[in-house]
Amino acid sequence: MHERNEKIFAMRESGATYSKIAKDFDICIERARQIYLRLKELKDNFDSYPTFKKRLSKRVQHALTSYYGSEEILENPRIIAAISPRELEKIPNIGKISMHEIARALREAGRVGR
Repeated sequence: MHERNEKIFAMRESGATYSKIAKDFDICIERARQIYLRLKELKDNFDSYPTFKKRLSKRVQHALTSYYGSEEILENPRIIAAISPRELEKIPNIGKISMHEIARALREAGRVGR
């Protein structure tokens, strides 16, 4: 899905119409527009996101902020690193895949922070 969305973005950036994109990917025009605008917003604002937060999907970000009541949890990966796997399992919408995503993000953020 990620590759498809990147292709849609590239087509639009190179001047393709939403109608052409929709036809090529067998989606509706509105969906083509949504995909392009979402990726454009992400790319335009990428540098303004905190380093750790950039590495987490929106779903995982939402699960963590909902559970802990604030986006501050995403601004300090050390807090998340200190949470036990058992505690993470208690968070709604955090399963094995999300835990792997969090672990990967922590590893990557650790490399950048050194």
